[in-house]
Amino acid sequence: MIRPNLNKALLAATATAALALTGCSAGSAGGRTASASNAAAARADGKVDKAISLAEQAVLAAPRDPAAKAELGSSYLAAGRFASAQQAYDDALVLGDVSPRTALGFTLASIALGEQAVALETLGEWRDAMSPADLGLAYALAGNPEMGAQVLTNALRGGENTPTMRQNLAYAYALGGQWAAARIIAAEDVEPAELDKRISQWASVARPADYTARVAALLGVQPQADTGMPTQLALDTGPTADQLLAKASAATTETAAAAQAPVPSGELPPVDLLAANTVTRELKPLDTPVGARTSAPTPPASSFASAFVANNGTVASRVVSDPVVQATPKRAAPRPQTAAVAVQTPKPAARPGRATRSASTDLADGSYLAQLGSYASEADAKRGWAIFAKRYPQISDREQVITRAKVRGKIYYRLSAGNLAAASAKSLCQTVQAKGHGCIAWEESKPLPGTLDSGRRVASR
Repeated sequence: MIRPNLNKALLAATATAALALTGCSAGSAGGRTASASNAAAARADGKVDKAISLAEQAVLAAPRDPAAKAELGSSYLAAGRFASAQQAYDDALVLGDVSPRTALGFTLASIALGEQAVALETLGEWRDAMSPADLGLAYALAGNPEMGAQVLTNALRGGENTPTMRQNLAYAYALGGQWAAARIIAAEDVEPAELDKRISQWASVARPADYTARVAALLGVQPQADTGMPTQLALDTGPTADQLLAKASAATTETAAAAQAPVPSGELPPVDLLAANTVTRELKPLDTPVGARTSAPTPPASSFASAFVANNGTVASRVVSDPVVQATPKRAAPRPQTAAVAVQTPKPAARPGRATRSASTDLADGSYLAQLGSYASEADAKRGWAIFAKRYPQISDREQVITRAKVRGKIYYRLSAGNLAAASAKSLCQTVQAKGHGCIAWEESKPLPGTLDSGRRVASR
C-alpha cells in the first residue's frame, strides 16, 4: 500500500470528494432533504450500510426527489454496488438533477460496468459543467486517455497546477501507454522510493478489461455482486395524481381539454443553481504532450487538494468521511446560442381612474428564469404553462420560455418563467417547491446542461 497521503493515484481528488456531497443538494422540502442528508452523514462516517438504508427510505418517501435518488446512488457507489448506483444516478438525472457530481457518479458507475460508450456520451453532454480534473480523468477511465490528457493539459497550462491535476494527468498518460511521460509527471509529487510502486499499481489495472478494478481502486471500494436496486425504488414515470385529476376533468367538458395537465417527462429539475452554479469551459487544442511540470505559477491549492495531502486515511475513508467542495473556478464566456424565436405582445394598459397592481408585483425584472417543468413535446409544455399560471398567478404576466434540451439521449422541452431578477427567481422556486413540485432558478447567459437552443419566448398577454 502506498503512503496514505499520496495513495492510489491522487486519481480524482475532486471526483471522489464531490460524490460525497451529492445527497446534500438543495431543492427538496422538509423531511425529504433531511432523509437524504442523514444518509450522506452516515456515509461520511463510514457507515455505508446505514447510509444505504437511510437513502432507500428517503427514496421510498419521495420517489421523485432527485436529491434522494442521487444520494442513493452515492451510497451504492460507496458500497461497490455499481449496477444499483448507475440506476439510482440515472433516475436522478432523468428527474432533472443538474449537478455535475451526479453526472460524474453515473459516469463512474457506467465505466465500472463496462459501458464505456454510455460513459463517453454522458461526458460529452456534461463536459462544459464538470471540472477539468474530473472530466479529464473520467475520459481516460472511459477509454479515451488522449482526450483526458488534452483536457488535463489545457487546465494545467491555464494555471491549475495542482498535485491533483498533475497526478490525474500522469494516470491518463499511463492509461494511454505513455509510461515515460507518466513517470515524469508523477515524480513531481511522489517520492522516488514510492514512484515504482505507484507505476506498478497503475500497470496492474491498465488493461482494457480492467475497467471494474480501475474504478474500484479509484474509489477505494470492493466490487460487490449486484443485480440492481430493488424494483420498488425504481423511477415510476407514470402520471402523477395532479395529471390523473386533470385528465378526468378534461373528460367531463370540452373546454377542460385545453387546460389538461400534460404528462411531465420526468426530467423535472428541483435544484437551485443560484447556490450551485455550473462552469462553462472551452477546450484548447493540445499542441505538444507535456513531459514535465509546467512553469506556470502554482495557484493556491484547492480545499480538497489541501485536505488530500494532509489526510492520513485511505482512499475509501476519503470518499466517505472527508467531504470537501472545491472552490468554483472563474467562468469562461458562455457559448453562443441559436437565435430565439420571440413573440412580443404589449401588456394591457391600466384602466383609467383606478390604481392597478400586477399579479407579479413581488417579482422584479431581470435576466434570470425559473424552470417549472420539462415535457416530451412543445405542445405539452405550452399546456403546462396554462396550469402553472393558474396555480401561481404571480407568473401570469411573465415571459413564457420553452427551450429544447437533450438529456441521456432524449429530447425534452423545458418550461420556464422568464424576465426575473435573481432573488425573484429564487423566491418563486421556493414557493413552487413548498408545494412539492420541482423548480430551478437559472441565468439566461448560463443555460442548464443539455440545453440545445436559447428558447422559444412568448410574452404573456
